[in-house]
Amino acid sequence: MKIDQEVSRAALSYGNILLGGIFLIWLFNIIISVTRGSGNTIMPAFSWLIVLSSHVLLASFNFNYLDGNFILKNNVVFLSENYLFNSLEWSAISLLSGYFFGLVFILSFYFFGNHSYTFKFSKILQLDGFLKLIKSGSLASCQSLMTISLALFCTAVIGIFGSHWTAGFGIAIRLELLLIPIIFGVGGALIAIVGANVGANKLKRAVQMTWKGTAFSVFIVGITGLFFSFYPEFWSNFFTHNPQAIDAAEVYLKVVAPFYAFFALGLGLYFVCQAFNTLFWPVVGTFLRLIFVVILTSFFLYNNLASPYLLFITMSSGLIIYGLFIGLSLHYGPWKSHYKQN
Repeated sequence: MKIDQEVSRAALSYGNILLGGIFLIWLFNIIISVTRGSGNTIMPAFSWLIVLSSHVLLASFNFNYLDGNFILKNNVVFLSENYLFNSLEWSAISLLSGYFFGLVFILSFYFFGNHSYTFKFSKILQLDGFLKLIKSGSLASCQSLMTISLALFCTAVIGIFGSHWTAGFGIAIRLELLLIPIIFGVGGALIAIVGANVGANKLKRAVQMTWKGTAFSVFIVGITGLFFSFYPEFWSNFFTHNPQAIDAAEVYLKVVAPFYAFFALGLGLYFVCQAFNTLFWPVVGTFLRLIFVVILTSFFLYNNLASPYLLFITMSSGLIIYGLFIGLSLHYGPWKSHYKQN
C-alpha cells in the first residue's frame, strides 16, 4: 500500500515502535474486559482515565505553545540529546506509555486491592470450559479479522488516488472508530444484563432488553453520523489545514456517515450475541459486507470505473447490508421462538 516514500517512512517510523509494544494494549484490554465482565465497571473506568491522562501529558511534549497556538515540534529530546525522537516516534511512545501506566494501575488493584479473586498458575493447565471458550472466541475473532481485512482493502484502494485521499480517508474513518467505544460501552453492559436473563431462562425479557439497548446505540451513533455528514468541517478541521485532505474527508463523511446507524445496529447486536451464543449470524453479516465491498470495488477497478465516490457509496451500501442482515436474521431466526415466552 505504498503511496510515496515520505508516507512509507512515516508509517514505518510510527509502526516499528507501536508494534514493539502492542502487547501492552492487548494485555490492558484483556484485563479490564475480565474486570468489567465480573460486574466491576469502576476500576476499568479509572484505568482508562489513567491511560488517557498519561497519554495526553506525555503527548504534550510534542508541542510548543506560541502566541495562542500549539506548534508541533520536529523532535523530542531527553537527557541532553542522548534520547532523541521525531514527532511520530514520540506519538507512539506516548500512546504505549499511557497503556503501561493503566496496566500498572489495574494490576495493582488485583495484587493489592480489595476483591474476591485469586489466580493460580496451576489452574491454567485445567481445561474446564476451554472448548466453549475456543468456540465462542474463534467466531468473535473471525468478525474482527474480516473487519480489519475490509479496512485494509479500502485503504489500499483509496491509496490509488493519491496521498491527500488517503489522508482524508484516515481522518474521516477515525470518527467511525471513535464511535465503536460508544457501541462497546452499551454492548458490554447488555452482555451482563442479557446474560443474566438468559441464565435465568427469561429469554423474552433478554430479547426485549437487547432491542432497547441496541436502539440506544443506534440513536446516539446515528445522530452523530448525521450531524457530521451535514457539518463535516467540524471534524476534519481538527486534524489538518490541507484543503485537499479536508475535501476528501468531507466527501467520505457526506456519503458514509449518514449510514452509521446501520453500523451501530450490526455491531451492537454482535456484542449481545455473545450472551445468547448466537454469534454465527453477526459473523455471516460481516462476511457479506466484506464480500460485497470487495467484489463490487474489484469490478469497478477491473473496468476502470473506480473512484473515491464509488468506493464510499459501496462502503455505505455495505453498512446497510451489514446492519439489516444481522438484525433481520436474529429477529426471524434464533430469537423468533423467544418472543412467545411468557
